[in-house]
Amino acid sequence: QLHELGEKGKRMMPRIEALYRRQQQAQRQGILSNPQAQFDLNDAINELIDIKNEQIRLAEQLGDPQLVKEYKEQRSQIYAAKDRMLYGR
Repeated sequence: QLHELGEKGKRMMPRIEALYRRQQQAQRQGILSNPQAQFDLNDAINELIDIKNEQIRLAEQLGDPQLVKEYKEQRSQIYAAKDRMLYGR
């Protein structure tokens, strides 16, 4: 299950990257706020966070603290990327 979730997350990356490019393109064209692009990007990133949360839950069930730590670090990186992509922070 952990592997399947990881693969699902990897398959989402091209979609997230495309949505981010769409948002960036709108900003370059002078559209300071493109609500649909932001919504779609936020939704995709939240789906990726949900995958990480599920991986954390499964790793906790397996009793593997190192794996839990790795997934939590990955989730933190996703949150940081989300802030940069959506809010420029």
